Amino acid sequence: MPISSMGRFPKPPQKKPASTKLLPKARKIEIIFKFGRTVQKYPKDKLCKVSTVFQAMLGGSFPIPKDGYRIQDVSAEGFALFLKGIDSVESDELNHKGKIMNLLLETSCLDEALQAHYASHKYAVTRVEKVFTSNISRQVNWRNVLSILQYSVLLGNIHLESKCWSTIEQFTRQVIESKDFRNISWPLLCSILENSHLKVNEFNLMKSVYNWCCYQNRQLNQNKKDTPENHRLREVLGVAFYKIRFPLMTTAEFSQAKQCTLLAAGEIADLESNFRKNSTFTNVARKYACQCRIKHLKCRLCVYNNRNSCIRPSLFRYKTEQGIDIDCDCKKYKSCPCYPNGVTAEILSEISKSK
Repeated sequence: MPISSMGRFPKPPQKKPASTKLLPKARKIEIIFKFGRTVQKYPKDKLCKVSTVFQAMLGGSFPIPKDGYRIQDVSAEGFALFLKGIDSVESDELNHKGKIMNLLLETSCLDEALQAHYASHKYAVTRVEKVFTSNISRQVNWRNVLSILQYSVLLGNIHLESKCWSTIEQFTRQVIESKDFRNISWPLLCSILENSHLKVNEFNLMKSVYNWCCYQNRQLNQNKKDTPENHRLREVLGVAFYKIRFPLMTTAEFSQAKQCTLLAAGEIADLESNFRKNSTFTNVARKYACQCRIKHLKCRLCVYNNRNSCIRPSLFRYKTEQGIDIDCDCKKYKSCPCYPNGVTAEILSEISKSK
């Protein structure tokens, strides 16, 4: 076929080049948390990244409420500190530093730190919880130790509990004379009276227990004015009364103790007839010292070496002798004078792992 006058066939149509414009980014979903009239927002992907609880709550089959989640057991300030803790831990991991989280905690009050610690425990954000635990442990003193101890027992945090007991044992006089002592629970009062590591005179301890009874009596037995006061006080104190170690008092102190209406006439006669070796009240002395160190015993918690000094906690797992079944009082109290500042809890965890 002859070629046309143009000399060429027409070119086939070419496809247009694909657009270089990027696809629009996926919109980040923010979760709404409500605290009364206060509202806080936080990205969903960050929450699901740090916590399996948030993964189940936000990524499951349940729809996310449009009006947000109403939080009633954590304050707005504490939850805000908890969210800042998540951001700070991620920043510290990227920069390989821990300065951001420490600076954040230093500028916050203890109540906010406790609220944030509770939120991190509730939502299983382990990394943030460990940081808050370490910070709260450094803030424990005789003024706030009772409130922190009751909080740590509620959550089962043995590290904070051990640090609190160590503080109570070292500063017993200041703790029992504080205003918070009259607000402690009855089980905690029993635990304090059972502790043999307290640095306090028994008569001063009894006076604080008497003040606790009077305060609790006013709170509980306001409608029982016809009942004698000594009966009401003993009713409030219960079996904790027999944990007071009257045989440790001097004769002059016991004479004053008889006037506080706690002791009945028969109990006074029993103590006066057999004071030092009484069968009802124990005479075990309260000493801020480990019984294994005094009696040269070997137990799982306090290993007594050849130099008559307790070994360092880092060497404990290697020097524990097999077949030792003795447990001293330090395990019961979760605190040992040889391992202060909460280290006793770490040793107890090592013992449980080695079994």
